[in-house]
Amino acid sequence: MILGTTLLILFACFSIYQIFILPELTLKGEKKVIINYKTKYQEKGYKASQYGKDLTKKVKIAGKVKVNKLGTYKIEYKVGNGMFARKKIRTVVVKDIEKSKQFYHDLFGLDMILDSDGNMILTEGLVLQDEKIWKKFLDRDIVPKNNACELYFEEQDIESFIEKLERLYPMIEYVNHLMTHSWGQRVIRFYDLDGNLIEVGTPM
Repeated sequence: MILGTTLLILFACFSIYQIFILPELTLKGEKKVIINYKTKYQEKGYKASQYGKDLTKKVKIAGKVKVNKLGTYKIEYKVGNGMFARKKIRTVVVKDIEKSKQFYHDLFGLDMILDSDGNMILTEGLVLQDEKIWKKFLDRDIVPKNNACELYFEEQDIESFIEKLERLYPMIEYVNHLMTHSWGQRVIRFYDLDGNLIEVGTPM
């Protein structure tokens, strides 16, 4: 009973500390931003206050987005000092849809038919969509390598395909190397550059 009361008091003190002592800090825009390779990163802004006083100009920002280098970057926003500081993090992902387009051309001979503002329609009906467009449409984070679905292709000479895959994309991540199913079909599975699952098998 005493332990429970102590924990309740500590929780109440922590809540008061969070609400009344720390300044408020709000990020404008999304906490995770996706931009294309070599495009300018636009800071969406932030707002800070305490007891009704505007502290926005006192927010310190740490971190830099390298738009010429693919990767994930963290930007830290901080207002206040020491244990009385409030921090927020924004994640910025730099991706290159052009590399995805090249990937499908190199491996499967697919070419672009139409590029409509982030929606690239390739031959054979495959569509590459800019992740930020898909995220905005769903209003949910896009989770790579979730294995929820796959793209399926067939190759008569699968050994030659594997040789080409490993020569052009030696860092490709396999789900399974060449295997033979009980019904005789030979298949490999791997992720494309954006974490989509691909299966390539011999014709049935």
